[in-house]
Amino acid sequence: MILSILAILVVMVAAVFILVARPFDGGDSSAKALPPTPLERGAERIERRLAKDPEDPKLLLAAMRTWFGAGYNRISEARNAYRPFPYAVTADLKTGLRAWEAYLRQTGGEASVENAEFAGGVYVSLLELGSKDVADIEANAAEAARALRIASRHRQDLYTLSNVAVYDYLNGEYAAGSRAEREAAATFDAPARAAIVIEQLDAYRERAETFRGLLRKAATELRESGDEELGEPLKAYVASGGLNEEDPTPRPGDN
Repeated sequence: MILSILAILVVMVAAVFILVARPFDGGDSSAKALPPTPLERGAERIERRLAKDPEDPKLLLAAMRTWFGAGYNRISEARNAYRPFPYAVTADLKTGLRAWEAYLRQTGGEASVENAEFAGGVYVSLLELGSKDVADIEANAAEAARALRIASRHRQDLYTLSNVAVYDYLNGEYAAGSRAEREAAATFDAPARAAIVIEQLDAYRERAETFRGLLRKAATELRESGDEELGEPLKAYVASGGLNEEDPTPRPGDN
């Protein structure tokens, strides 16, 4: 029981929208534009209000959450119809994150636990959706980790500390991730339960190490080729219930 509960707790905020994994269209922004959804139209109305008062923190949060909702709604619709995720998913999520980043500038880097965890989960969703731009991937990983550090300043429970560890691992911050992993395990008094936390988070670290290795290899190939972008999007595999189900982690017996 504890194993299954922890598996649910550690999955990113975005995972509540997951039904059945579907492919992504590769992030081709030149693809035919889709008509706006009701949520996107609502987000655009908030943007028009925000243009008149761009420093209003309440409007920035409203824009952030509405764009996030629009992006995840497109994911849900695509999955229900067994279609690839459209580029609009990435566009919506990135627009919401621009509002989040503006909000942090207004607050001096402070935010509520809920907003920080939501934003951090969206950055990880972008890692799962993938990008051909290595710098974009690095920035998303760094901002995900930053968001969870904000959350952990206010709450240090199993859920938050577990995600701090996972996001630090995705950002290549293994020492910081290990500290958060131990702190997450320490939320249980029973040694057996703490051991389960360690075991599960170690698996996330393994997947993150594979991701970081692929990212380093991709960066090297770009430097050597002189190309500006990868030929195919590089995606992070975070969990079996995530947006990317293609696990690249080598297993025993793999060639």
